Amino acid sequence: GLYDLSGNVWEWCQDWYDTSKNERRVIRGGGWRSSQHFQLFTAARQRFEPAMVGDSYGFRVILERGSKK
Repeated sequence: GLYDLSGNVWEWCQDWYDTSKNERRVIRGGGWRSSQHFQLFTAARQRFEPAMVGDSYGFRVILERGSKK
């Protein structure tokens, strides 16, 4: 199972927030600086320009452990 994904960083998504403008990308799942409790849910959705940088925006890496034989 996957655990502890919320509250780490806002995750950059490939989706455009407004496909008619293609100016801002979707970020999801509140980062550690989120001040509202509802922003910590993975369904939380915000928009930011792709050039935006910060220590609470990023991506998540998931490593699948090998199967037991």
